[in-house]
Amino acid sequence: MNNSNKNEKKTPPGWDQDSLSEFIENAWRNTFAAFHNLKTWSAISSSLSLNLIIRAADVCLKERRKLVLMVRETPLHLGHLRSMVNVSEIGAIVMPPVPAFYTNPESVDDIVNYIVGRALSMFGLDTGMVKRWGEDIPCK
Repeated sequence: MNNSNKNEKKTPPGWDQDSLSEFIENAWRNTFAAFHNLKTWSAISSSLSLNLIIRAADVCLKERRKLVLMVRETPLHLGHLRSMVNVSEIGAIVMPPVPAFYTNPESVDDIVNYIVGRALSMFGLDTGMVKRWGEDIPCK
């Protein structure tokens, strides 16, 4: 049995070692909490460290690191909106997972890739999945 490849570093498809290292470095300094419920959002807003996700968000906020939050539920009432304002005021970035239809998506996969690409771009990672208005898509 050949174990020569056992210690070889593996990278995800489409990533080179430098891109992977940059991603890991950014992930270490920043936190991204996607598609969580409003209970989690409210706990982050109130600084209640009830579980590991909320604790990680709280540490990012106290250490002034980047925290990007997405919420999965709608519709929202005034209490939810106030929680969103509060997390924004204490340093988080509120990023609703809203698709951009100006990119003319042809599939659900295109919409998901756009949202994921925008989220990763918040951390300075260019995945090439995001077409930007006025740059990649001409203004009419």
